[in-house]
Amino acid sequence: MAALYLHVGHGKTGSSYIQSSLALSRQALLDKGIDYPETNSSENARLGKITSGNGGMLRHIISSNYSSGAEKVLLSSEVLFHDIVDGKLDSLLESLVGSHFESVNILVFIRDLVEHASSSYQQMVKRGGSTASVEDVFSRYKQPELVADFIDRCQKLPGFKITIRNYSNCRKNLLDEVESWVEAPKGILEKPSVENVNRSMTRSELRLQKGVNQYLGKSGHLVSDRLCNNLPEIESEKALPSEEDQKAMLRRLEKACDYVGRHASSEHRYNNVTIPVSDDSLREDNYVFTGKQIDTIASGLAGEISRLKYSSSPKKHASPDSDNIGKVATPDFFKKVGARFERYPADALRDMALCFESAGDLNTAYYLMSLALRARPKGKMINKKVSDYASLLG
Repeated sequence: MAALYLHVGHGKTGSSYIQSSLALSRQALLDKGIDYPETNSSENARLGKITSGNGGMLRHIISSNYSSGAEKVLLSSEVLFHDIVDGKLDSLLESLVGSHFESVNILVFIRDLVEHASSSYQQMVKRGGSTASVEDVFSRYKQPELVADFIDRCQKLPGFKITIRNYSNCRKNLLDEVESWVEAPKGILEKPSVENVNRSMTRSELRLQKGVNQYLGKSGHLVSDRLCNNLPEIESEKALPSEEDQKAMLRRLEKACDYVGRHASSEHRYNNVTIPVSDDSLREDNYVFTGKQIDTIASGLAGEISRLKYSSSPKKHASPDSDNIGKVATPDFFKKVGARFERYPADALRDMALCFESAGDLNTAYYLMSLALRARPKGKMINKKVSDYASLLG
């Protein structure tokens, strides 16, 4: 019977980076008896993009009696942390040890309060559509209490072992910590090419995203997701309230921090310190963007505008077998395309894509033009069309 290893985050403690490394290292881990199951998002994780890991596989593994023959099964997802705290997995967790796994080992990364509250605030704006002030978020922040609740729930389950690590103290050697926890050979985890996966925003990016949220609601896909995925090298900036507000938060959560600390080794307990606030970070009249940031923002907004124009056009809702296609893609047309397909596949696929575009079926046009791109990777017109379709379809 295999042992189950669950990395549960929590949020803003390098989970996306860890998941990218695990996806890149899947075969190497499997060769050592550690199965990190694949999901539909595994390829994006290997590319260093933001994903939610493979924790959703847990129910599937149980219901389907999944087995790869490996000695250990490794799952990673921040969603697991919240589902356990909310009690959504109570019955499932109670059945794990003995019935399905030999033991359950859980890795929880915590983070020093002030920097985590600041990063969480950014995430709320970036992915949650929030327009709240940083002062309001700090006054309601309660992550250590959630960690304490998580520990309480897991301690009641036989065969469960919890390992706590402080991200603030080990962010430079995260992969070493994961390797040690899962008892894998040192150095087996491949470092992602994108070192800063799911980075936080700059002060200017944050202000822009809040402004867009105010008018459009949750809209991170238009601004912050594109900036963080396409420009991971840009250095983020902390969003902080005054040091007095920071101290008030630390006092309020002191009891929960002490409780969590009793379950962690001394070097991985919370460091309850404030972070000095610079005068520049409080200014509301000075926001700066680089040319790359402006281009990235512009392409996201332009793509959304184009998508809305497309979706509001009756012509562009035509189905593949509509009269529009019949007018353009006549039997004679397909005869000519077919005659050229064997010799000039890129041209044939391109012309078919343009036919479906003219009839309003952009999904099929995108698919066919992508095939044409495979046949002619350097085709300027084909590359432009694939990019246009991708923007239009969001």
